[in-house]
Amino acid sequence: MKNVRIWPPMHPYEAVHAAAKVAMQTCHISSSIFLASQILQISIFFFLLLQASSLVAQASADCCSLLINTPTIASSSFSPAAPPVFNGEGLHIWQVKMRTYLQAFNLWEVVISDVEPAPLRANPTVAQIRQHADERTKRHKAMSCIQNCVSNVIFTRIMACETPKQAWDKLKKEFQGAERTRQQQLLKLRRDFENLKMKEEETGFGFSA
Repeated sequence: MKNVRIWPPMHPYEAVHAAAKVAMQTCHISSSIFLASQILQISIFFFLLLQASSLVAQASADCCSLLINTPTIASSSFSPAAPPVFNGEGLHIWQVKMRTYLQAFNLWEVVISDVEPAPLRANPTVAQIRQHADERTKRHKAMSCIQNCVSNVIFTRIMACETPKQAWDKLKKEFQGAERTRQQQLLKLRRDFENLKMKEEETGFGFSA
């Protein structure tokens, strides 16, 4: 009987062909069909086993990739301090601090853009599913940051907003205009005070003369 290569393993189809050839050459005609049938069944079994092993290896590789790409507490130990709670005063300062805070967590892009994540295609990969979930989660995280960094009184004005961009723009529209109006009123009061002071000085100078 000729030697049959065992390792490295042959392709399943090569194994079937070789097994049938050996059976026909080494056995009597009366028993060769039976032996070839048995060897064929064994070869098919090993073929299915190799296919299953390949699927398991692919699944393990996908799981390892997911674990490697998932951030851990050790890799993201930096935790910036949360901005002060906005109570209606100093919107410009609060916006700068809030923007930096959101950028530290890679959330600012969902505030300036109000685009919904693209739907998943048919038969998505593990990486595509994870990316789609991350994009949807970012919107909720950014919204939570904005809601928790305003006072309860201010929160009632943005509680109907459905996206972080809507909440950000609403705060900017209402309080930036109000802040500009207050500054203009302060400038007007200062000018009125200076004019009144000048009139008092002129009146006092006239009486002294």
